[in-house]
Amino acid sequence: MSAVPEPEELHRLVDRLTPGQVRELHAYALRLVESGGRRTFVPWHELKDSADRLPAMDFRRFQDDVDAGIDQNHLLGDER
Repeated sequence: MSAVPEPEELHRLVDRLTPGQVRELHAYALRLVESGGRRTFVPWHELKDSADRLPAMDFRRFQDDVDAGIDQNHLLGDER
């Protein structure tokens, strides 16, 4: 069983957070308490914030990779 942090330690950590991080922590804690840790709904602003942090995607390269995978037919021994 893992050790539970002391309340003082948690207070010191929270004191170091930015206001945005405190809001995120608060929202996360509420989700844990209200839903038993299971998320059934993701608010739009959280989805947008998460998407904004994703790395850029090269869609042309992705499409080429998918096409290359489709063109291979290893199950039937087809060596195109």
